[in-house]
Amino acid sequence: MNIVKSHCLKNMEDVYLWPCRLPRPVPSLPRNMAPYYEALCKSLDWQMDMDLLNKMKKANEEELKRLDEELEDAEKNLGESEIRDAMMAKAEYLCRIGDKEGALTAFRKTYDKTVALGHRLDIVFYLLRIGLFYMDNDLITRNTEKAKSLIEEGGDWDRRNRLKVYQGLYCVAIRDFKQAAELFLDTVSTFTSYELMDYKTFVTYTVYVKAFGVGVEFIDQ
Repeated sequence: MNIVKSHCLKNMEDVYLWPCRLPRPVPSLPRNMAPYYEALCKSLDWQMDMDLLNKMKKANEEELKRLDEELEDAEKNLGESEIRDAMMAKAEYLCRIGDKEGALTAFRKTYDKTVALGHRLDIVFYLLRIGLFYMDNDLITRNTEKAKSLIEEGGDWDRRNRLKVYQGLYCVAIRDFKQAAELFLDTVSTFTSYELMDYKTFVTYTVYVKAFGVGVEFIDQ
């Protein structure tokens, strides 16, 4: 299994499932992931369980209606911070059910409504995680550059280091192990990217990519 796909979203509230973990037939999906279930069945040429799909779609519609009502209430009666929180809640829900395009659109709208630099970076990290899961190179590249630009504007030390982990993970995916090792080693003592993987896994990957990137002389050390 591609280690990027298996870990980049594993700890992000189980936002997505990856195909090889799903049994056939699929008896149920957590979080009523109707959009992801549809995309998965089409990709793997599986026959859809229409009763299951309709049940999940109904649950999605009900929750999205509730979230839209909360957003409408915030827009009428509350302040900018509450409006942003309501928009973020909808974006995160779309992400959890595997609606890639819907989530991207919602996160971008939330980004436009966000003033604080740190919160903007957090949204960019969400977009990067979606990009890493789908190996959407354009999405990853554009948002990596956006994150770098925001960090140069005044991003904090923690988010600067977290970006290096994201970049390193992408380097692993494209088999640039030398660059991945450099990025991972820069952050191994200050790792905080638990939305991607736990620290033990990160250290394991750091050792692996260093070995792959340097070769026998590293192993002899």
